[in-house]
Amino acid sequence: MIMLVQFEISSGFQPKTNVNVNFGGKNASQMHMSHTETETDIYEDCYRRAEAEHEKEIANGSIVFGHSCIDANNQHDEQTDSKAEFNGSRIDVESDDASFTLDAGIGNAGPDEFKLKNGHLIHGTTKPIFTPQECQAMIDEARATITKGQLKSNNSNSNSNSIARGNAELGEARLSELPMARQLLQTGILDRTLLPFLKSRFGTADTSAENIHDNDILTEDDELVVYDGLIIGHLGPSRTQPVHRDSSLLTLNVALSPLEGYKNGGGTYFESVVHKDLGSSTSNAHRIGTVHIEQGHVLCHAGGVMHAGIGIDEGERWIMVLFVLSKKHVQIARRLHAMGGRITSGYDTRPDSTTTPEIDEAETIYAAGMKVAPKDHLLVSSIGSIYNQRGDHQKAEQCLRDAATYYPPCHKAAMGLGQMLMARGQMLMALDAFNGVLGTIGESDLRDGAWGALKAVGWNARMNAAQCSLTVAQTQLQSNEGGDSDSDKARQWAKHQLPQTLQELEIILQPIQQDEGRAHIISMINAAEEMLELANQ
Repeated sequence: MIMLVQFEISSGFQPKTNVNVNFGGKNASQMHMSHTETETDIYEDCYRRAEAEHEKEIANGSIVFGHSCIDANNQHDEQTDSKAEFNGSRIDVESDDASFTLDAGIGNAGPDEFKLKNGHLIHGTTKPIFTPQECQAMIDEARATITKGQLKSNNSNSNSNSIARGNAELGEARLSELPMARQLLQTGILDRTLLPFLKSRFGTADTSAENIHDNDILTEDDELVVYDGLIIGHLGPSRTQPVHRDSSLLTLNVALSPLEGYKNGGGTYFESVVHKDLGSSTSNAHRIGTVHIEQGHVLCHAGGVMHAGIGIDEGERWIMVLFVLSKKHVQIARRLHAMGGRITSGYDTRPDSTTTPEIDEAETIYAAGMKVAPKDHLLVSSIGSIYNQRGDHQKAEQCLRDAATYYPPCHKAAMGLGQMLMARGQMLMALDAFNGVLGTIGESDLRDGAWGALKAVGWNARMNAAQCSLTVAQTQLQSNEGGDSDSDKARQWAKHQLPQTLQELEIILQPIQQDEGRAHIISMINAAEEMLELANQ
């Protein structure tokens, strides 16, 4: 199945009814480009379903995080047991000096980017919001909760074949299970520092942007709600997360561990910042798209910015993540992409089937999302995956080309396109796709400290490009051995392409330690040199 990705453009549509929908196995491909009453009804059902999910999350978040321990006169509630006395904001949220800023690139912050003021920017505080004592207290509470959950899980799974993993097994503790951490937030840190900081950086949006209206944008009067939160513990060695976008309008990350508490890794990798020089204006910003913040500091970004938490080799790294929604912004496209993904999550186990009610429903949901966000790269590549599974390779290929165009920083669509073309024997077109990936990456994957997944993409792109190049060169040189113009063209192509192929093979050979792997690449190098010699005769 082709790898997928996600994005969204704004819409003024705000459905008003909550409904549970049964799509009845309707095929979105039959209605995707038309505007029948049936299509409208089905899509509006999708939108109402997204709104129902939104309202449920808002309600749950208000229950878990909504109670403030600050009364109307800004006085601390004496009944609370927080260790942190708190009066007013802990930083001047309006001051430019309160934060540093990074640029993810306009158009790279997901489908709701233009509902935010400068939604493509990433902000980090220059001063701590939480004290070391508060950070340690939250770590201790989360560690105890995770340990308790792991013990319970071990006992319950001893007689179970379930493969589902709970939060504790993932090294996570939900804030809904952490009363002390929630209480600390409710003493005013949330209402007087964190949420005002978000509003000062992301509300009010520019209404001149395409398809944006006054009622679409986040303003400083809109109510923000933390609907979910986690404290995550990385115990070295730990794995890096897959690149993803969050299920939120805005996300807050709080570093609970000091930087010296772990080695080799850590921080947050932002995919579309990877090619930018982050400079040295702040000690918090590191090169190669990964940002580290000091203990107690806060990093915030639009939930649609593609990112990943980086694993560590040694020590411990603890972070708190808060997921924030706006009451009036449903985020239809993001929700519909996630909804379709949940439906298809088990589909890979049935590769022999090209049409099921679940897949038809997912296609309908993705198509409804694309009506709202036609350039959301995750929606586009997701529906392309369905086309590919059904054998409609032409549509699938076009979807992957579109997804790669809409969001160039992600290489999944372009790599998937190249692999699809290779499997169909279209080596020259596949070579173009892989060369496109390498042109975007440049040498960023070869720098010290480059993210592991980026290194893997670079290695695979170079290997696939080399295989395509050798196949094309061999075919052309063997079929055009005469002295005609076609033979000259074949030789010229080989003389132009094969030196680049040799260079790429030398690069991918360097990290390989196993004799078998090195022998295979060396054989490719020898073949390229022989064909280049033939082309030069």
